[in-house]
Amino acid sequence: MKPRKKILGYQKRNYSIRKIAANIKRSHTIVANFIKNPSSYGTVRRRGRKSKVTPRTKRLIINQSSNSSKSANQIIRENELEVSKTTVNRIRANCPHLILEPRIKTTVLTPVHKERRLNFAKVHMTWNKEWRQVIFSDEKKWNLDGPDGFSSYWHDLRKEPLLHSKRQAGGGSVMIWACFGYNFKSRISFIEGRMDSTKYCQLLENHIDEISDSFNGDNWIFQQDNAPCHSAANTKRWFRDHKINVMDWPAVSPDLNPIENLWGILVRQVYSNGRQFRSINDLKTTIELEWAKLSIKTCQDLILSMPNRIFEVIKNNGNKTDY
Repeated sequence: MKPRKKILGYQKRNYSIRKIAANIKRSHTIVANFIKNPSSYGTVRRRGRKSKVTPRTKRLIINQSSNSSKSANQIIRENELEVSKTTVNRIRANCPHLILEPRIKTTVLTPVHKERRLNFAKVHMTWNKEWRQVIFSDEKKWNLDGPDGFSSYWHDLRKEPLLHSKRQAGGGSVMIWACFGYNFKSRISFIEGRMDSTKYCQLLENHIDEISDSFNGDNWIFQQDNAPCHSAANTKRWFRDHKINVMDWPAVSPDLNPIENLWGILVRQVYSNGRQFRSINDLKTTIELEWAKLSIKTCQDLILSMPNRIFEVIKNNGNKTDY
């Protein structure tokens, strides 16, 4: 028989509350509350321990986190809060208009940049298999403590996202150069010191044979950005002497260069699980190992994306694309 029916039965027989409680093995308070208001018995749920965080404290934590990279410990310390780091992070995670995301690294396009990007796209809008004859190249900086821009913040969805400025130093760094094409991926070259035109021409000299061999002597086109060492008179002379066709590349257009996406893949591999490095040699070794793992299929997929990139530039009237 259910406790409710037992209590009602004993009550009809004029049992005392204490005796009813002893017979059904329930507390005196439970029996008394039931007799006082039978309809509400069992409907009140336990609320648990009262929260130590007041609505005011919650608002403070959310306001301090809004479009901010402040850590939980920093918010606790600055506001002298008597809450744990876990509590602060839980409040932020449960807030519907806060999300943890990396800062956006961006460049500014002037009207001149947009016009030149649009002209470039129109010239190459009919290209398809022609992109398979292009070698894309670039330099890339690597920090011991993680890639530039490797920081997240609590983005308030009601506000504009924060942009990121590159750091001056990341605990020590190395600079590399590489290039790739539809069926080709070069060796990694580590650049010592500042790159100038003389050093750049020597680097190209070290790679020209492997690039030419990948095309079996056929004509190919070399892509590079507009860095000073790339556009110097000495560099231009080197390309003329070696009869290499250099693509006329629009400035401020990393979204058009698929090697940027290849760098992105490599960055995720090198710094997987938040990895950091103690020495330059460790970083160099890891970069070379992970670069070797990049497949030719990945290179081909990126080259095949070029017609879509061109289309996006035209559609956006020369503005930035999502690549």
